[in-house]
Amino acid sequence: MALVVVLHVIVWLKGATHVLSGDAHDIWQEGVRIFQGQDPYARTLTGDMLHNDNYPTYLPLMYLFSAALNLLGIRSFEGFLAIWRPLSLVCHMGIGVLVYRAFRQRQTSMTGLVAAALVFFSRWSMYLVESAQLEFATIFSFMLAVALLARFPRRAGLLMGLSLSIKFIGILLLPLLLLRRERQTNAMADAHRPSPSSASFQRSSMLRLSFWVLLLPLLISLPFLIWNPGGFVESLAFSITRLPAGHPETGEAPVALFGLIGVRMLMGLLVALGWWLYAKGRLAFWSASCVCLLAYTQLNPVVFTQYYLWLLVAVLMALAEGLHPSPSGGSTDTDASARAGRSTSKELP
Repeated sequence: MALVVVLHVIVWLKGATHVLSGDAHDIWQEGVRIFQGQDPYARTLTGDMLHNDNYPTYLPLMYLFSAALNLLGIRSFEGFLAIWRPLSLVCHMGIGVLVYRAFRQRQTSMTGLVAAALVFFSRWSMYLVESAQLEFATIFSFMLAVALLARFPRRAGLLMGLSLSIKFIGILLLPLLLLRRERQTNAMADAHRPSPSSASFQRSSMLRLSFWVLLLPLLISLPFLIWNPGGFVESLAFSITRLPAGHPETGEAPVALFGLIGVRMLMGLLVALGWWLYAKGRLAFWSASCVCLLAYTQLNPVVFTQYYLWLLVAVLMALAEGLHPSPSGGSTDTDASARAGRSTSKELP
């Protein structure tokens, strides 16, 4: 953990020059616009919904965070980074701790240390440290939501809403979280005598979770929807309609084969397949998350390096989910089909 802090601090000492062209600088600028009384989403209306001009495509939480810092007298990008980078470090360490915890719960602590090291020192994590991107915060919020869902569904819903408010990629996994809650409430109902109220209890539990998930995104978005509904909606929709030009990370072969609309439809179908497989009990939670994230990272016409940390974390958590503890503290070499059959009933909390 100390080495992680040292690596972050070394990057901080480089200053802000190497991130002036990244998302962090754009977020700071949008916050400055809000502080000056300008609508950050209005610029999207001047474009064609195809070509990017650093339009704001996130929900406004981080823009409001930047505006609040300006209101407090922190008016420089360097000052913004001085606040954001330590928060990002805490979230980075939190992800590693949660991944390690997942393996430790299966009595494989040494494997957990290896998995945590991958979270701390992978090329994708190092890229996020360098670029001050938002992924550490949004992934950590999502993982906490999953961990707290069974015992504290209200807090889990708020954390899921926080993840979406920071960056919207978690929307791919929101149906899985809702299905997971339904599975938990089903188990609670089965533990008691069946009653006419069981089904309504399960439905109300899902609705309550949906309410807490949507609460923060709606609260922060409502002023901008009232201010400029067209600009706000088009800004969020731009990520779906934009062309992939100028992104070397984007593979051209799928687009050439299926066309821009076709490849997005294929991606959507595969993401929905991940939801269906989890709903039917064919895959455990984190394995289904891998399916959704693989479809997104491999077929989305516009993909960025930072997205792959989502995939790395999901793969590691799926590995932990598939392990079964042995008396010696390791994992047994059980038959693959038996392991898959038991995984849905032994999901990680």
